[in-house]
This record gives sequence, C-alpha cells and structure tokens, in this order.
Amino acid sequence: MAGMESLINDLKKYNPDLKEAEIEGLLYILATEKNITNNELITKTGIPKSVLKSFKTSISQYLQEVDSDEVSLKVDKKKTFLDQNPKPYKWSIYEDNFSDNEKKIIRTIEDIRSKYIEAKRDYDQFFADSKSTLNKAKIISDKGMIKNKKIALIGDDDFISLAIGLLNDSYEVIDVFEIDDDLITFLEEEVKEKSLKRINYYRYDARKNFPTNFINKYDVIATDPPYTRYGIELFIHRAVELLVKNNNYSGLYIFLNFTSGLKNPEKEIKIQDIINQYNLLVEDKIGKFTRYSGAETIGNASSMYVLKVTPKTDLLDLPNITQIYTFENNPEEHFPYVDHYVFKIKGVKEDIINSKSALQRNIGEFCNLHRLKVVDSKITKFKNQGLSFTFILSNSNLVVHTWPELKSMHIDLITCVPIFNKNKMSVNLSRLFRTNKVEVRNIE
Repeated sequence: MAGMESLINDLKKYNPDLKEAEIEGLLYILATEKNITNNELITKTGIPKSVLKSFKTSISQYLQEVDSDEVSLKVDKKKTFLDQNPKPYKWSIYEDNFSDNEKKIIRTIEDIRSKYIEAKRDYDQFFADSKSTLNKAKIISDKGMIKNKKIALIGDDDFISLAIGLLNDSYEVIDVFEIDDDLITFLEEEVKEKSLKRINYYRYDARKNFPTNFINKYDVIATDPPYTRYGIELFIHRAVELLVKNNNYSGLYIFLNFTSGLKNPEKEIKIQDIINQYNLLVEDKIGKFTRYSGAETIGNASSMYVLKVTPKTDLLDLPNITQIYTFENNPEEHFPYVDHYVFKIKGVKEDIINSKSALQRNIGEFCNLHRLKVVDSKITKFKNQGLSFTFILSNSNLVVHTWPELKSMHIDLITCVPIFNKNKMSVNLSRLFRTNKVEVRNIE
C-alpha cells in the first residue's frame, strides 16, 4: 500500500467535497474503532450520507463489505493504516469536556429521552443527542446569559429547558413556546418531577403573532427552527420580537441552530444574508455543534450561530408565511437572474465631482467597459448642486447620485444578465474617478 500522504491524495480525487485532513480523519476512525455503523460514522463526523457513500466506494478495496451497514476495514488493512499513524480530525471545535456533574445531567437527559422517543416529522423534529442538549445549555451559560436572565426558547424538542434547569437555576425565568401539545405535557411533567422552578410552557405556532405581553421581554433566545428558508426567516423574526430593546453592545443573544448540509452552501449563504438584514452580529459560528439521529442527509449535525444583538438590530416587514416545514415540499421560487451592485465612492476629485460633463463622460466609459448598453438617460440637478443620473439600460438600469460638498457618489446598478468583467468594476471606478475610496456591496 502506498504511504498515507499518497493514499490521501489519491482518495481526494474521488472525494472532492472532503478536505485531505477529513479524509485522514476518516481513515483514523476506521483504523482505531473496533466496530462502527454508517449512521454512527455520520453522527461522529457530521458528514452527509451521500458524501460518506462516495467515500466508502473510493475505499472499497480496503473494506470487508462495501454494502454492509457496518464500516469495517479488512484486518490486514487496519494494521497497515495503524502503522502509518493517521491523524485524527477535530470534527467540531466545541469539545465534549464534561465535569462529573455535567455527566450526571447527560445521564438524566438520556433517561428522560428514553421516555419520549418518537419525533414528529410534521414539525421537522430531529432529536439532538444528550451531549448536544447539554452543550446547548452550556454555551448559553458560557456567554453569561443564564444568571438573572429572562430566557425564551422557540421550540424545545431537544429538552434545553430541562438542561438549563439542571445545570444552573439562577435564571429569572425560562419561557418555552412550543407547537407540540404532547411535548408540552411531557415537559411539564418532567419539570414537576425534577422540582425545577420558573420554567413555563406555552402552546405557540410561530406562524401566528406573539401575545403582546411577551414582546420585548427577554434577554436571550434559543431556537432550532425548521430547516427551510422561510422557517429560518420566520423564527429569526420571532426571536428579535421577543428580545428587549437594546441600546448598547453589552449583549443580548440569539442562539440559532441551522445547517444546510455540506453540498448546499448557497442555502447557508442565504441564511447569513437574512441574519445581516436584521443587523445581527455573528459572534461565533460553531460547525457540527449539535448531533442528531435521523437526519443523515445533513450529516446528523447542525451549526450553532451565536448572534449578538446590536443597537441597530431591528425588525423587518414580514410577509404572511404559512409553509415553513420540509414536509410541505414548498420549493423556493426562482426569481429571474439579477446582478445588483451598490457602490459608495468617496474622495472624488473636484474637477470631476463638480463637472456634469466629466461625470457623464466617466459614467459612459464605465458602461462601455462593462458592456452596459444605455438606451435612455435623464439628469436631475438639485439645490445643493448634487446631480442624479438615471440610465435605462437594455437589461435594466443604473442610477448615480452625487454630493459635491462631500466629494462623494452613490451608484446603484441592476442588470438582468451577468455583468461583463464584473470583478474589475471597483478598479475601473477607482481609476475613472481618481480615488481609492470605493466601497462595493453585492446585493444579489
């Protein structure tokens, strides 16, 4: 057998979605674990089922049985791998480092879970393992968001309310908003049995408005919403509604669990865009933080987004969202292709910013450089000598506004076809307006 590095390089050709370090980490697990099933390997690594299947195919010559549910190396291959000292991979940066008391809590949660084992797919329920449940409580504690805090959970099929109550009961209150009546009844009984205090459960459907007495009440929100775009958008909106108004940076938090799977990063980018629209700061993002069972398509794992509230965090207008669960098979609507860029240009030279002809000439050259065909235009002059240029393009429009007194310009460009040489737009604007102060934002 070739050396470990050579083997990893060969396997990389057949596993383009895995890093070399992840491939080596998988080989380490197979070489050191006595027996491991497909599902256990997915849960341990957070690698989606489809990616693991491809990996198994690529190492089929080393496996005892390729199609078996158990992933086992041939005895001689296992020894050979071990002799080459493959390195383990850190599948999550959040370590399972538990105190004796925390281990006791994990066992308690496991006992509770054994009494409530049926996940309801109509509510997109996938149960986290007991370690993940405790870790969800711990990270809230690690951020200093339990003592004397008002905590709200939007959904609690992972028993986070119980974990917080068992870990640290110094909170002011925990209010849980849950749609599942059976789960509410079960959790209320467990709270009573465990003598946990100040934990309340309310039947709530996130598609409905909160009663006003809950609005702007809480210091911290935790939620693991349905893994659809509209589910995420709705639950973030509800979380922001519940938070008290904040005028400083000391920290109110939303703890959001979400993943789109290894091979669907575009969906996660959309979610990050939603987070940005609410002016929430991503203070931490911990990949593969929560481990589940029954969610093999996303690697039985989700990321933890620790979202810090800022003074600029505010609500957006929310459309009437009715379909939020994956079973509703609500495909995302495809919008026509759009390139949308916004530029803020500062420090424009006076001989340009004060000259209508120079501005018009340079904007025209910018259009020529990027093959933006102008079919009509209009210039509007304002009292402060500022100018607005509106260009109707063959495939949409370009609007430019100037502030001569600030030597500044704002450009809004929308096209319905890909922009030619778009990666050169900032450079060309910098050259045309003789300034290096060009900010660009790609809207979509």
